[in-house]
Amino acid sequence: MAGFAVGCHAIPPIGMDLPPRAAILCGASFPGGHALDLIAPLIALVAVAWLVPWLIGRCLPEGAGWLVVNGALAALVLTAIAGVAFVWLYGAAVETVWHAAPGHFVTLALRSALIWAPVMVLSLANLPRNWSKAVW
Repeated sequence: MAGFAVGCHAIPPIGMDLPPRAAILCGASFPGGHALDLIAPLIALVAVAWLVPWLIGRCLPEGAGWLVVNGALAALVLTAIAGVAFVWLYGAAVETVWHAAPGHFVTLALRSALIWAPVMVLSLANLPRNWSKAVW
């Protein structure tokens, strides 16, 4: 596709608009768009970053070692969730981006750790408060 480049700083060819979900990623405005188009995925990612360690913690035994395992599993799950979210947000442009740069969505998922990692760490730090058997 002429004029398309991977990333938000590419200028689409004349007459071609970014798909609405891709415009969300770039912070671009489009007809009918508003601030919630960027804030809603951010809030969803933060909520998932809080819930995933809590859900994993319910399945693992109590203890400091298991807390580290929980953090590693939660990081993998959150990276996968963020990658899938970026694939969904790219909409119709997914195939073009996938063929041009296959690792692009993995890179975006890892960069999104700037948002979800601090929340995940806070969630993990909150888990020992409810332990009844292990002592922190």
